[in-house]
Amino acid sequence: MLGLSVSQVSRALSDKGEVAPETRKQIRGLAKQLGYTPNIIARSLRSRTTMTLGIIQPNISNPFFSMLVRGIEDVAQKKNYSILVSNTYESMQTEEKLIKSMFDRGVDGLLMVPVRAKHLNTELLLKNSVPVVILGRCTRDSGLHCVVVNDYQAGYMATEHLISRGHKRILYCSGPADMICSIDRLNGFRKALEDHGIPFSEDMVHTGGTSIHDGYESMKECLKQKPDFTAVFAFNDLVAYGCLHALKEHGYNAPRDYAIMGFDDSDLNVVLSPQLTSIHQPTHEMGKKAAELILNLIDSEESVEPRTIVFEPELRVRETT
Repeated sequence: MLGLSVSQVSRALSDKGEVAPETRKQIRGLAKQLGYTPNIIARSLRSRTTMTLGIIQPNISNPFFSMLVRGIEDVAQKKNYSILVSNTYESMQTEEKLIKSMFDRGVDGLLMVPVRAKHLNTELLLKNSVPVVILGRCTRDSGLHCVVVNDYQAGYMATEHLISRGHKRILYCSGPADMICSIDRLNGFRKALEDHGIPFSEDMVHTGGTSIHDGYESMKECLKQKPDFTAVFAFNDLVAYGCLHALKEHGYNAPRDYAIMGFDDSDLNVVLSPQLTSIHQPTHEMGKKAAELILNLIDSEESVEPRTIVFEPELRVRETT
């Protein structure tokens, strides 16, 4: 319609290559008038890329994971990448299906919070040429690129804060026993007790899950058994909220009767009552760093040695301690 070549139109619409400003204006004006949109599938077949990043994570309803995804998306959008998000709901069978599905859909890179780092389907992830970055739950010997927080230091920091408030009988409401971040936090918990001359007792560790309901049920069970504890270090904020709810049902108050420590430091912590003391993870920054790493891997023409990027936690003291 404009009497121009296909290549000129292509350069103008894709913003690549030299096109005179007036010609570019003409082409884009007509494209808008005609309601033209590029065929993404055809473009992908030609370029062998989809401009899509896959994200597999446990549950987008958890504020920690939603903030992680937001950090990834902030970087991806600036580079014109779309994201495809799927939830495992902590199911290893679902995780395996989603990994295969992401690769089948031709994502250019995959970012994943695994269900269990110790049982990570490494072979499936490594045999594909698609770059992969693991977030949060990662072992140092995975052979994959990882972005994590220092969970050991975080566990130590949380426990030491409770000890500084005079607590010696501290209950750790753990996540699943084989979840690597739960193990690391437990090791930090034990070390802090040891450094302050407080004996560690297995009775002070209650293995549970990762949700509000898990925290609620864990605390109900602990109160029924009547263990002699005065403070609780919860695996994450959701578990801490569940603990608070169970304590309130039994007529207890935090911090009057029990001190409660969360982990993740979600935005809800400052609006709930009482406000939750928590270990802050720089979640948004972790998501951004993971996205930058995966995009660099996609652009790299050579294989890159696996690296682990570690963020340091911070203590955010509020009303529950």
